[in-house]
Amino acid sequence: MNSNDINESSDPRDLFPTPPKHIADLEEAELSYHIKSGNFIGGHTMPWGSNYTFMMWIEVDDSDCIRVIYKPRDGEKPLYDFKNKTLYKRERASY
Repeated sequence: MNSNDINESSDPRDLFPTPPKHIADLEEAELSYHIKSGNFIGGHTMPWGSNYTFMMWIEVDDSDCIRVIYKPRDGEKPLYDFKNKTLYKRERASY
């Protein structure tokens, strides 16, 4: 294999799948609504986390979706200063 066969990007996100729809730019209230009631349409694992972590896509409408991070309870690694199986309840991300 020569260097022409290797992805030259220094950004590891370029190696992951892309969502099947346009990423919508929504206000917080709309994001919360779709996070709570939307349909997952795809995603992938995030390999550099210490817990199971997934980048997921939630459908907004026929042409748009939002990206969310999903950290399931059963994928948690215990921490000494938190009760086991509680970290997933504490996290909510924003950008």
